[in-house]
Amino acid sequence: MKIGTISHSLWLFCAAPETLTGRKVTCAHNIMGDVENAGGTLVFYDDQLIDTYVDGNLITGRHPGVVEAFMKTILEESEKLAPQPVM
Repeated sequence: MKIGTISHSLWLFCAAPETLTGRKVTCAHNIMGDVENAGGTLVFYDDQLIDTYVDGNLITGRHPGVVEAFMKTILEESEKLAPQPVM
């Protein structure tokens, strides 16, 4: 199962640090400290959090302005789980 979280919704994971510890993620800029304190590792490109990131079954998006890229990533990752037809 894939789990997607965008923007401030990653904050919910901070209440259970075991869900973030050792995970690479992106999120809204104003919760960066909480995410890092909960054990998440923020992923940057040129001093800015990247738009989307996939770490195993966890898919994160930076903010609502990247929702199209986030949804594209969700769909691509979900397709990887779909059974392939047998010929």
